[in-house]
Amino acid sequence: FAGEPVPTLEAAIALLVERGMGCNLEIKPCPGREMETAQAVAAILDAHWPPGYGRLLVSSFAPAAMARLRDMAPSVPRGLLVWDRTATMLEEAAALGCVSIHCAHQHLDAAQARAVRAAGYRLLVYTVNDPALAARLIGWGCDTIISDTGDAPAALPGGQPGGSRAGPIAGPITDPTASAAARTAAAAAP
Repeated sequence: FAGEPVPTLEAAIALLVERGMGCNLEIKPCPGREMETAQAVAAILDAHWPPGYGRLLVSSFAPAAMARLRDMAPSVPRGLLVWDRTATMLEEAAALGCVSIHCAHQHLDAAQARAVRAAGYRLLVYTVNDPALAARLIGWGCDTIISDTGDAPAALPGGQPGGSRAGPIAGPITDPTASAAARTAAAAAP
């Protein structure tokens, strides 16, 4: 990869769409630049993500960035990334209008996983490189396993080589403005 430039977000979007792929776009703003980073991402998505294409989820550890994205692009599905603030994740996700919560496996237990799913959110868990741990997390109700290797997710039913075992990003839970009760009802629908 020597000499290969880092692609722009616009170029990455074009390639994803060309190949029929989805995207979990993580916003990683510099401290103090959460608002302008979210504004830039919202503007690029508005200009380059095809209307009606779906398959997009924007996530971040930065609640301020997610709040700005919510205000600028309310129809873009959002996911709250949490490391160890699991005690407040449901309230934060609700306030930010998120459709999913993304947890570090080290700080997630079965009861928390059930609570996330019962509240109507999709549950994504990172970074899981052990197939046995991935299977246990799926047993807890996790929708997506994010991995550095293809081993853990590929060993699961529905797993894909290359690092994920995912349900659809924009399945029945696509309206970020819907209430948790509405999201729960949509998730339970056939």
